[in-house]
Amino acid sequence: MKIVRNPTFIAEMVIGSRRGYSDEQITEAEYVGFIQDWQQKLYAKTGFLLSAKVTPCQIVMAGQIEPHFEISFINYPKFLIGESELKLHIENLLRALMLEFEQNRVVLIYLDETVMFEMSPKVDPRITEYE
Repeated sequence: MKIVRNPTFIAEMVIGSRRGYSDEQITEAEYVGFIQDWQQKLYAKTGFLLSAKVTPCQIVMAGQIEPHFEISFINYPKFLIGESELKLHIENLLRALMLEFEQNRVVLIYLDETVMFEMSPKVDPRITEYE
């Protein structure tokens, strides 16, 4: 039995299930299909395999309870890649997801930093319902 150990790398993003700030729902299947297509294009172009875990979750924020999807990544030991290149591919996927699904803001969490990607300073109007 072969055992492979490498430094831990984890990246997690949480992305909304509504298109923009509308009530139009984005399904898990839509996200998964988009990610699979993006992965195939990345592999064809670079030979790099990027695996992702997609998990439904909810964000609770000042009166807003919105279904989201957590998309997480590790540096899979079978196909190890340098951390900077891995971050680059993950951030490129995040940008593509934001554009495709009209997401204004997405936060990407690494073990060593949290990075916010923001298209505009707008905030979901449902957040103010709490006041």
